[in-house]
Amino acid sequence: MEKYTLHYRNTHFPFLFVGLVFIKGGYGDFEYVVLQDKDESRGYLSFTGVNQARRFSKIFLNENSCQKILFQQKMLITELRDFSLSNGNFLKDNPQGYWLKIKELCFKIGHLYRYCEQPMQAILEEKVLEAAKNQENLTRALSDEDFAREIVFNQQQLNYLERLHDFGKMEYELHIAMEVIFTSIYEFAASVGSKFGYAFDEILIFKVEEIDKLFLGIMPSSLEINERLKGIAYFPLSEKILTGKKYEYWQKKLEPKIDVPEIRGAIAQKGFARGVVKIHLSIIHVQDLPTGCVLVAGMTNPQMLPYLSKVSAIITDEGGLTCHAAIISRELKVPCIVGTKIVTQVLKDGDLVEVDADNGVVRILERA
Repeated sequence: MEKYTLHYRNTHFPFLFVGLVFIKGGYGDFEYVVLQDKDESRGYLSFTGVNQARRFSKIFLNENSCQKILFQQKMLITELRDFSLSNGNFLKDNPQGYWLKIKELCFKIGHLYRYCEQPMQAILEEKVLEAAKNQENLTRALSDEDFAREIVFNQQQLNYLERLHDFGKMEYELHIAMEVIFTSIYEFAASVGSKFGYAFDEILIFKVEEIDKLFLGIMPSSLEINERLKGIAYFPLSEKILTGKKYEYWQKKLEPKIDVPEIRGAIAQKGFARGVVKIHLSIIHVQDLPTGCVLVAGMTNPQMLPYLSKVSAIITDEGGLTCHAAIISRELKVPCIVGTKIVTQVLKDGDLVEVDADNGVVRILERA
């Protein structure tokens, strides 16, 4: 049986956006299964998909290719900011043109944001870990270049380390700039839904080509849309959508009940903490956090930055050496464990946990 690995779990991540970025030339180049429950999306890479991402990561060993990608990402950030400033009456005056612009920008996001994702940086991370000799040295080297030189990083290895930093910073900037796309998709869904007689949630579950056809007066099956609202298993490579019992099969296969006393991940910032769990899954929205809580997330989003100084520790499903959670935890000196793959599935709001980020272990002390 093929193994599947969680890549991301986010809310406020509509299926319409999934369809726009999981295309050929974007995330659709890798074998995924996406589970969608209304606006919550979970993406699982198959064993084949993980290997595809690993082969893809060889591009990071080429300096010229990396500089070209970073330049394209900067141009995309400029385009996203310009789109944000130019919105005005664009949607009201020309909804079809507005949709075409969203499609254009999302294609670029799907192509360029993936270079900032941990599965697609696998070989680069391995090169840096090999140079550091162990995880403890690596954690320190990521925030102290002088230390990296002390432990005999050669110039090529220092270049790899710098590349990781560059793409980590770029991920942060891209994520902030991308907020306009999510708000624009929601505004588009409300406006077009009202015009064509569909509920807001229904438009968000449309396939990309169904929106295209909507402007030609071709409506999708209401029965099929209603089935999708109950849950979708989506296979981007084949563009196949499964609902009903077939969706339930994949949901149980990919997300079996997990009962474990502890959870392990990669150390992003060492330290020790004990606290009550607070889960945050939104890709763009924020929420206030109780002082001293243990933040559990698919991945922290940059919009949460003002609240992160209040937490005693951070644990994430996804992420690598230079993900947002890792960078911020090192700046704030907050214990952090990333890449657990299961933490949002295992823990619930109110659980009492012990975070041993010296050893990359989360222990469950008491259930809520």
